[in-house]
Amino acid sequence: MLNPSYPAPIWLIWKELWISEKLPFLFLCGAAAYSLFLATTVLRVRSSANVGRLRKRLKNLQNATVAAVCLSGLGFFAGLQSAYNTIGGDRSALVVWLVVKNFQLHFAFAYNVFLILLIVQIAQWLVANRIAAHGSQVPL
Repeated sequence: MLNPSYPAPIWLIWKELWISEKLPFLFLCGAAAYSLFLATTVLRVRSSANVGRLRKRLKNLQNATVAAVCLSGLGFFAGLQSAYNTIGGDRSALVVWLVVKNFQLHFAFAYNVFLILLIVQIAQWLVANRIAAHGSQVPL
């Protein structure tokens, strides 16, 4: 059983997750990787010649992040439906403890999703501020 006082990293719960949770999480990780790549690209830009292209990339990244949030929420709530499944569980344990264990797994998944979303949001905020700083230097 997971330690309730410490959030579980994703690699400890990965084998227990359903495919409806694994696929959105992988999509979210792809959006996070692209977000960090875009942040490093934008932070290295010294000229304001490519501001339009960078704004388009940022907008695409924001749309991908919204899609990842929706898919992760869908996967989370689809996984919660299995929290009451106690078939094949430990016969000596109370049914309530089996349900709590299942809820703990899905909440650990949600913790990991929101941690990655926080990282993506910070990266997007940095990118948007940098693009706005370059954009203000471009004459209209």
